[in-house]
Amino acid sequence: MALNSTLRPVRTINNGEYLRALRVVLEEVERVRRFGFTSSEFDRSRLSRLRRMEVSYNERDNERSVSLASEYVRHALSGESVPGISREFRLMQEILPEITLDQVNSLVPTLMTTNNLVISVSGPGGEDQPLPNEKTVRAVLEAIETADLSPYEDTVTDAPLLPQMPMPGTIVSENTNEVLGMTEWTLSNGAKVILRPTDFKADEVLFNATSPGGASLADDATYMSASLSTSFIGGSGVGAFNAIELSKKLTGKVVQIRPFVAGLSEGFSGSATPQDLETMFQLLYLYATQPRADSTVYQSFMTRVNSMMATMQASPQSAFSDTLNVTLNNYHYRYRPFSAGILDEVELQPAFEFFKHRFEDFSDFTFYLVGSFDLDQARPLVETYLASLPSTGRIEEGRDDGRRTPLGVIEKDVFKGVEPKSQVAIVFSGEHEWTMESRREMRLLQDVVDTRLREVLREDLGGTYGVSVRGTLSDAPYESYTFSIGFGCAPERVDELVSSVWANLEDLKSTPPDVTHLNNSREASIRSWETGQRENGAWLNWLKFYTEREMDPTRLLSNPSEVLEGIMPTDISAAAHTFLNSDRYVRVTLYPEDSDQ
Repeated sequence: MALNSTLRPVRTINNGEYLRALRVVLEEVERVRRFGFTSSEFDRSRLSRLRRMEVSYNERDNERSVSLASEYVRHALSGESVPGISREFRLMQEILPEITLDQVNSLVPTLMTTNNLVISVSGPGGEDQPLPNEKTVRAVLEAIETADLSPYEDTVTDAPLLPQMPMPGTIVSENTNEVLGMTEWTLSNGAKVILRPTDFKADEVLFNATSPGGASLADDATYMSASLSTSFIGGSGVGAFNAIELSKKLTGKVVQIRPFVAGLSEGFSGSATPQDLETMFQLLYLYATQPRADSTVYQSFMTRVNSMMATMQASPQSAFSDTLNVTLNNYHYRYRPFSAGILDEVELQPAFEFFKHRFEDFSDFTFYLVGSFDLDQARPLVETYLASLPSTGRIEEGRDDGRRTPLGVIEKDVFKGVEPKSQVAIVFSGEHEWTMESRREMRLLQDVVDTRLREVLREDLGGTYGVSVRGTLSDAPYESYTFSIGFGCAPERVDELVSSVWANLEDLKSTPPDVTHLNNSREASIRSWETGQRENGAWLNWLKFYTEREMDPTRLLSNPSEVLEGIMPTDISAAAHTFLNSDRYVRVTLYPEDSDQ
């Protein structure tokens, strides 16, 4: 046995509970060694493996080049065979049914021994919660070898996922956009469904659903519970099934769906293969009408977060990020740094009540379905599982919580940690009208600034490994922008590199950028659009973007080259004047604790 207290752990535990967690893991290992796996576990594993291979086979004509290249690299470096997915799938179909549970269990004594075991423990340690030494760990291991253990009981239920089918609703109107290949259905409960069948991937259907409101509608007392509600409710299972039972029930199905509660909206995101599409709709229906709040999952979540707290508080990066965020958010109550006190505000019951409240009315929901399906397949599923969802007809919008970025110039230094490195963030912000034109200019400005600063700070001055530049425009809850520049460097070079950043930004305002930089950004935008035309994920995001803003979605088919060619270098300089205002920014710099800055 080797003991290493510096490697990253494979599981996170509560501070100080190293030995208890170790016993739990080693007991299960020993249980497998003594009794082997159960037939139901074996059957589920075999079914899942075959199903995953089947999906890969069905997508064989859409395999990404990087995956194929990786296979050839492994073949060259380690001799891995490259028979191709068609042959692999046939072999799997032939060989997998011939493998028996006894054969698998016979391998356990050979593969799971105390002679090939490495136990790694890492954590904050300290006098009050010391890391266990090798002697203590060995004692736990030896005790497990003689412990009184019983065989694992794999409880499996044959109960249906949805015990009673809902009373179907109806599709009351249908609009077809033949140019886009898109159909919009309005349901009897008021919800809308946007459908776009594609042939991009044979085994992929992507799903999303949104409704305005989100955590913004919670009061301050329950805000933290509301914003974190899906962290544990989403993992509590659904209907009559807890999380473990649900996982077993979904064996062999390629499907996922998760509820979310964001700042200004709530909804669902998910995906499935065409043959598992009904299961996805059933899961959504259950999350909406029969959610679960498992106290064990909640306690597990709270324990994990608490265990990370000490590490976060000791982290220089956390201190830097917290300072930047609270300053940018003007010390708003809802944007406080995460701490033990804030975690104490998170309670299971208020979270569950808020979750149910957000999903008790579907009249203002919009559902999106993009991928390998046809309308005839989707119609009965939509009528059964979506049109039947509850509806009260309430009218809501996400609420503006009043947060605004600070006026003027704010510069702060953070001294944390001993490692000789610094981090710098400069963030410009303010209110600005949201338009498609300003979004394009912001995107090109971001690319030009990124290219220029990367060339100067990294390549010319050799002061940093990389520069992060990001510009965003938002239209909710109010029209605004942020433009951030960040980089890491040696503490003694902060002033030099920051001066270079300012010099380059001021030069960009007075001198239009090199047309080469602008052309590179234009070409990247065009390539992104061209690639997205054959990707389900891009279409899903585009349809959401245009639908939520009540804009004409046929613009999706227009090559952006003509519009982008109309943006001149002088327009980028003008955008730099607008978005890189040296009279309104926040700068935060991280230094080591012993720095003389």
